[in-house]
Amino acid sequence: MFNDLRLQPLTLWHEDVLTDPAAAAQQVANFIGATVDPAATVMVPEIEKQSAGDSAEWLTRYARSRGQ
Repeated sequence: MFNDLRLQPLTLWHEDVLTDPAAAAQQVANFIGATVDPAATVMVPEIEKQSAGDSAEWLTRYARSRGQ
């Protein structure tokens, strides 16, 4: 689809955003041609890894929703 519309998507990696959220925000702003207020801050909430039990429960719920 991007090729058909001659669009180049912005690629941001999750790890890069976590490592340097301000740089990621600047990258997005540059991509869309916006200006970022230098006094602005980017707050990234801490992410907690799900336990294996949580992952298994989500997998079961997903499979059930798909009729499997």
